[in-house]
Amino acid sequence: MYNRIMTLFAGDVLSLFVALYVTFTLGVKLMSLPEGLLSTANIAVIAFTVFLSSTIFEIYSQRRIIFTKELLTKSVFAALLSIGLLSFAFYLLETPAFERPFVVPAALVAFFLLQFTWQAIYRSMELHPRIKQRILVFGSGEIAQRIRNLLTDGPQRYELLGFVPSEDSGINECDPLFRGVAADLPLLARELRAQSIVVGLEDRRGKLPLKQLMACKFAGIDIVEAPIFFESFMNKVLVENISPSWFIYGSGFRVTALKRACKRCFDLLLVAPSLLLILPVFPILALLIKLDSAGPAFYTQIRVGENNKAFRLIKFRSMRQDAEAMGAKWSEENDPRITRMGRFMRKTRLDEVPQLFNVLLGHMSLVGPRPERPVFIDELKASIPFYDERHIIKPGITGWAQVCYPYGSSVEDALEKLRYDLFYIKHLSLLFDIRIILKTINVVIMGKGAR
Repeated sequence: MYNRIMTLFAGDVLSLFVALYVTFTLGVKLMSLPEGLLSTANIAVIAFTVFLSSTIFEIYSQRRIIFTKELLTKSVFAALLSIGLLSFAFYLLETPAFERPFVVPAALVAFFLLQFTWQAIYRSMELHPRIKQRILVFGSGEIAQRIRNLLTDGPQRYELLGFVPSEDSGINECDPLFRGVAADLPLLARELRAQSIVVGLEDRRGKLPLKQLMACKFAGIDIVEAPIFFESFMNKVLVENISPSWFIYGSGFRVTALKRACKRCFDLLLVAPSLLLILPVFPILALLIKLDSAGPAFYTQIRVGENNKAFRLIKFRSMRQDAEAMGAKWSEENDPRITRMGRFMRKTRLDEVPQLFNVLLGHMSLVGPRPERPVFIDELKASIPFYDERHIIKPGITGWAQVCYPYGSSVEDALEKLRYDLFYIKHLSLLFDIRIILKTINVVIMGKGAR
C-alpha cells in the first residue's frame, strides 16, 4: 500500500523538478537552474506541496484504478493547487526565480503534462496480469460471494482465481470459478500461482482444513481472514462477521490517554486560529439566513457524544423553523424542509462551521464519528451490532465515514457508516486525522455527499 503511494509520489516530485528545469532552461535565455532552487529547504517545500495537492485530490487512491478521464481532471486540479501553493511559498521565501511572471503558467503546463503522463503509465502497468495480486478464496457462502463481487466489480489490482468450497457448501460445480475441494488446496494454490488465500466462511468451527492451510502458509502464500481482507481492501470493518473477541485479541482500538491528549491539542491548534479567521463571516451568513426564511440564524440540537453523554450541537439553521413539527426524521434527497440558503450551506458545509465552538468546548473533535440524535440511537443499537462502540471517542465535525460515504438517512446507511467509523477508531492517529481533513477539503471542493 505505502510502497505504491511512495512510488507515485516520487514520480510526481521528479515530474515537478523536470518541469521546473524545462521552464527555467527554455525561459529568458537561462541555461541552468537558478542558484539555490535545489536547496534542502526548497526541495522539502516542493515535495510537501506535491504530496499535499495529490492527497487532497485523491490521485494516490488505493481502493481502485483511476482511469484517463478522471485522472485528467484530478491532475489539472492538483497541478493548479501545487503551482499556486509553490508560487506563494517561494514568494514568501523570496526565491528569485519565482519573481518572473512567466514561471507559474509555464511550470504549470509542464508539470501537468509530465505528471499526467507518469500517472497514466504507472496505472496502465497496474492492470498488467503479471502485476495483479492473485487471490484464491476458501469458502463459497455469502461472505465468499461478497468477496467475489468486490474483486469483479470494475477494474482492480486483484485477480480472483476462484473458490475452493467447504464440504457442505453446495456450490455448483459448473461454476467456472469452482476450483475443487479443500483436500486439494495446496495443489490448487500452486497450480494457480495464488499469492493469497482469503478464508471466507460464515462459521469456521470444524470447517477449516488446518493441515492444508498450514501447507500453503509454509509455501509462502498469505492466509487472510475475510474481515481483515475487507478491512485492507475497503478501509472499513465487516461488522457482520466479527465478534467481541475480534476487538479483544485484534490489533488497534487502543485509545490511550496519550492519544486523547494529542488529539485534543491538535484540535485546539487548528480550531482557535480557524475561528479567528471565520468569525467575521458569521454575521453575513446569519443575515442571509434571516433574509431567506423566518427563524433564528443558529440552530441547536441534542446529540449523543463520547461515553453516551448528551450535548447541545450548534449549527447554522438550514431548514425551515417548523421542519420537525410532525416529529424527528432523517433528512432525505431533495428534502422540501431545506431552505434555499440552507441548500447552499449544506453543499459547502458552511452549516457545520459553528461546531468549531463545540470542539473548543470539548464536546467534539475535528475528526470522529458524526454524533447522532438520541431519538435514533435506541433504534440503531437494537438493529446494528457494536453500534455503541462508536461512542468510545468524541464525535467529529468530519470523519472517515463522512468522506467515504454519502449522506445517510436509514438504518442501512447507519450500518455502512459504522463500518467506516470502527475502522477509524481501530486505526486512530493524528496522521489519519490529517488525511481525513485533506480528504474533507476534496469533498467540499467537489460538492460530494451533501443533502
